[in-house]
Amino acid sequence: LTLTAHHDEHDEPTGMKLRLTYATDLFDSASMQRLARQFVHVLDAVTTDTAVTAAEVDLLDGDERVQVLERWNDTGGPATTNRTLVDAFDEQVAATPTATALVLPDGTAVSYRDFDSQVNRLARWLIAEGAGPETVVAVACRRSLNLITALYAVVKAGAAFLPIDPAQPAARTTQILDAAHPLLVLTTSADSTGLPDGGNVALIDLLDLGALSDDPVTD
Repeated sequence: LTLTAHHDEHDEPTGMKLRLTYATDLFDSASMQRLARQFVHVLDAVTTDTAVTAAEVDLLDGDERVQVLERWNDTGGPATTNRTLVDAFDEQVAATPTATALVLPDGTAVSYRDFDSQVNRLARWLIAEGAGPETVVAVACRRSLNLITALYAVVKAGAAFLPIDPAQPAARTTQILDAAHPLLVLTTSADSTGLPDGGNVALIDLLDLGALSDDPVTD
């Protein structure tokens, strides 16, 4: 994607011509036309009022604003029916307890009932540790059953989950945790390398959750 600007052939100060060139295997014509319109709109705005900065210019016209804020968000999903992710998950568990919820990399299938049991036990452990509304629990796991179990358990506990990529630089992880101040970090023995020392870290694969109930978590 390249934008070039040049004067006319006589180099007279009568304006500049702009040419937008793009790779058709990366961009489509409609997107580039929209980008060009928005760029011209920014130029018009900042040259009409020199006190305006580019960041203050609204790039969306009326129809685009309606599309982004209304049509794209009109999903008819949980956000518009007062149902949460936990509500939808619990309903699925009740409706199809023996159906396959997850398939692990080795081909092992996990049913909704078995997955829900693991989630409920971990959620109860999190609640006992103080997890709940207005708290954050970081989850530093690679793609695995532990990752999905941890995410659903945090949500069932009422907290917000903060995903951490175990493969990212340790300095980046430290920066994120320092900013978010999570209640604790859920990880595994294999994924804990690189996490900063001194934090409240819990290794999911080493937790003894057998004594906790796997009944549905309620208010």
